[in-house]
Amino acid sequence: MRIHFSSISLPLILGHTFFAGLLFLLAWLAVVFSFRPGLEEIESEAAASLVERFRLEMQTEIQSVQRLTTDWASWDDLYAFIETRTPKFIKANVAPSTFRNGGLNILAIYDRAGKVILAKEYDRASNRLKPLAQFDQGLIPENFRFTLDIDKGSIRTGIWNFNGQLSLFAAKAVTDSNEEKQPNGVLMMAMPLNEAVLQVIGKKLRVDISMSGVDENSQMPAPDFMRIVRASETITDVYTTLSDAVGTPQRLVKLDMPRVLYGIGWKSVQHTILLALLAIVVLTAGLIVFTKYLVSIPLEKLSESVAALGEAEHFEDLSRLPLERNDEIGIVARSVKMMHERILYLANHDVLTQLPNRKVFQAAFDKASANRGRQTDSLGVLVLDLDGFKPINDTHGHPAGDRVLREVARRLRGIVRENDVVARTGGDEFAMLCLPVLGMADLEAIAQKVLQVARSPILLDNGQKVTIGLSLGCCLAGGATTLDQALSVADTALYAAKKAGKNTYRIAAPEVVNSLHEQQELPLAEPGVVPQERER
Repeated sequence: MRIHFSSISLPLILGHTFFAGLLFLLAWLAVVFSFRPGLEEIESEAAASLVERFRLEMQTEIQSVQRLTTDWASWDDLYAFIETRTPKFIKANVAPSTFRNGGLNILAIYDRAGKVILAKEYDRASNRLKPLAQFDQGLIPENFRFTLDIDKGSIRTGIWNFNGQLSLFAAKAVTDSNEEKQPNGVLMMAMPLNEAVLQVIGKKLRVDISMSGVDENSQMPAPDFMRIVRASETITDVYTTLSDAVGTPQRLVKLDMPRVLYGIGWKSVQHTILLALLAIVVLTAGLIVFTKYLVSIPLEKLSESVAALGEAEHFEDLSRLPLERNDEIGIVARSVKMMHERILYLANHDVLTQLPNRKVFQAAFDKASANRGRQTDSLGVLVLDLDGFKPINDTHGHPAGDRVLREVARRLRGIVRENDVVARTGGDEFAMLCLPVLGMADLEAIAQKVLQVARSPILLDNGQKVTIGLSLGCCLAGGATTLDQALSVADTALYAAKKAGKNTYRIAAPEVVNSLHEQQELPLAEPGVVPQERER
């Protein structure tokens, strides 16, 4: 059909065109102001979560030096060195290889008054040790004296600025291997917080991380500072501070967070608007309602559901997430579910060995104790400690120690029964809950089976083989016994096994568990109660 432009009013055409353009502009603005803020709010929550995960990963890195410091601080030779100051200890144990194998850059030993006994800094480029400048006046710096307030068994960790270089440090009171003597000094170890550490954390978080100082005339932001800068359509810069152990900000950290959620949501909106414009201009006005009910409201509900997961009473409730959706919102919801399940797993398991932690062990004990009221069997509680683990760490390095812990955990998982629970409770300590246990003889058989875990050598990643020992303390939990009480009895039996020469086990006498509130000492079972073979 031919159209005669002479019969069409030019003002009418211009009016319709202007009206269509105005409707499109209004629709665009409506979507921008109703949808985009919601995406940016979710993005802000993701940025806050990213900062929190960054701080958790930093704590994980600190735990590496914490474990090494804990091993050294309960070393009889170090305790004796602080008393005698003999150079023989330094020559045998404080060498460049000590720092290189442990990833350290600083080691300092000082007495309880803060007088420096030894303070060395490792120069990796020259593979040499040099005096630690901040400790060369004979006393530790005044602002570092907070490490003197450490009690036996406790530890101070964090970040510290040594001569302009940030380091991850751990300081622990030095005592004997049995932690019976009063501390006579403090051991402080540190490893550098450098670009390599940031790259490791960035790889885990899947972001680029950079760290910088501030100008002399600028003021460092507060310790809880967080600022979001949307650098582009694909990257959001998240800024936060890195503070030392006393809460003083030391560096400004930038995390480049990909705008995945924002990009998916915003592209969907743009496509929807273009399709609506091409279909019919008249329906542009309805696009606001369409977008609101199809996208904005579900995203708001998703945001509310994600926010609700952060509340304690709804932490395990995933029913509000739209998991059944097949669009981007469903993808995001399922991603949130996967992250939530991962968080729950990490909260209940040891990261290194993948074994349950103390929380899971406590829940299993409580459940078994409740069910035990309807049964005649007992609960067996075993406490395990590795013999000869520290020399492996000192000789082969910390990764070798981790390899040993993982292998022991694997072997323990291989011998437990369906209802048994094995957990990692400390550095080289494990615990087992056995159900059912039909009596002391049954518990002894289980202990003998556990000892077999340490019989065969362990192959390290470098091809070398190492052998460890295993000491056990065992008891039968009965009556109204709590987990803490049962572990206390088992720990005493473990101490007796250690005292008997290690690589053996001891079983607490039944009357010990039944009179926990009446007795101060926890005697072991006499040979008449438990056969003598249990000492193998």
